[in-house]
Amino acid sequence: MSNLAVRVIFALCAAPLFLFLAWHGTASRLVLLEILCAGSAWEFARMVRAKWGGPSLDFFAPVAVAVNVVLLASPWPLDFLWNAMVLAALVVVAFARVETEEIFPWIARQGAGIWFLGCWVAPALWALFTAEPGWKGAGAFLFVSIAMWVADTGAYFSGRFFGRHRLCPGISPKKTVEGAVGGTVATLAYALGVAPYWLPEVGWPEVPLLMGAVLAVSSIVGDLLESSVKRACGAKDSSHLFPGHGGVYDRFDSLFFSAPIAVAILDLLFLGRLAGALQ
Repeated sequence: MSNLAVRVIFALCAAPLFLFLAWHGTASRLVLLEILCAGSAWEFARMVRAKWGGPSLDFFAPVAVAVNVVLLASPWPLDFLWNAMVLAALVVVAFARVETEEIFPWIARQGAGIWFLGCWVAPALWALFTAEPGWKGAGAFLFVSIAMWVADTGAYFSGRFFGRHRLCPGISPKKTVEGAVGGTVATLAYALGVAPYWLPEVGWPEVPLLMGAVLAVSSIVGDLLESSVKRACGAKDSSHLFPGHGGVYDRFDSLFFSAPIAVAILDLLFLGRLAGALQ
């Protein structure tokens, strides 16, 4: 069976679970974010350790991010305290078990994954939800998530059939300029066609065009960012959890980079009243 067939079959099986978790309310959405963010933190910590060694954070990193995710739904502002404790713990471990000249590089490498996923990605994904169950609460999150799938699919097939010019061969040799253009066109068409029905509050066509363009570009950048992490760590995939797709970070790298940017755009357009604008 070809890799494409494996990818398609797995996606068809996983998509209903993804939709179910995004659809049903606070508890299921927290579970979804735990899978995405804590799972990626586990993969990130393993890749870094496999390349540079040092103490294992295979348990610590996902737990640190998982607690950050839980705190998103907490009525108490404990995230700052928790992240201060995480930093303190990293410093203690580094001083106790890392050679002196490697203390700062080790903290920077391992901390990057924890803070990227726990302090940037998780709050942005959470901000795309509102309190209501169903489409009203999950519409913005699903809009951005599906935009990433459209961008990836458009880039894959455009690159496969028309790709001639390498986009960034030093980071990802298979990505092409033609693929990037195809992914961008597909995302613009998706945003223009879907936004009026899914997110009518944002207007048409200026905001959907802006969102489509930004999401398409950030999808490419997010993919290249993860490719650069894997190249630095000497890894082909972040893990082998998903047949045909690699790991969690492999599958959702574009969403992780795009979600904070989407939230920033919507906050800017609505003067910080994101939740009210999307209700």
